[in-house]
Amino acid sequence: MKNKIKVLIIYTIFYALTGISNSCGEPDYYKVSSINSNLLRLKGIEIIGSAKIKSYLVERIDTVEDTVKIRYDSLGIEINIEKILAQSSSLPNNNPVFQNAYALSKAVNYERIFAIEITSDKDYNSLYPAGSNLNELFSISEEHLVYGVNLNEFLSRYDAGTSTVLYKILFAPEKEEVRTLKIKYITENNHEFEIVVRNLIILK
Repeated sequence: MKNKIKVLIIYTIFYALTGISNSCGEPDYYKVSSINSNLLRLKGIEIIGSAKIKSYLVERIDTVEDTVKIRYDSLGIEINIEKILAQSSSLPNNNPVFQNAYALSKAVNYERIFAIEITSDKDYNSLYPAGSNLNELFSISEEHLVYGVNLNEFLSRYDAGTSTVLYKILFAPEKEEVRTLKIKYITENNHEFEIVVRNLIILK
């Protein structure tokens, strides 16, 4: 009887390990399905938690019809990335013991953002005419955090699981005029997504 139990235990462990190994060859893969944006007015700074993380207090602004004026250093553009499950690993069976072990070893991959392009329909200054890439004029941070990095650094260490980011302008334009900003995302699979911010006057 004891020998039969030992054989059964060994067989069960072998089955679980081989089943998990085979099913984990292809991890879950989430692809970008859409992006959306909110225009923000940065109203102040709050301190979060014992780590004293600095985050902006924000006001969301509706820009569908009315022209909006915002000082360059109070302007924020929030972008949210929606993802959908494009490929799913199957569980080896319905045994909860196997499912728990599988969950601990399961990997998840996300479609990465390969490039970001920011443009304006009006000249920003003499160095950045209409249609030129304005990436160097922006910083980007996760959620609404105050600390941001340039876009190249962000892409180089990009956490594809991050869903919400905040764009902040570093320099004022030469002219205070109504403009349209566009931010385009290009993914590793050459999918393109673009958000448009219209009727915006960036004040000095």
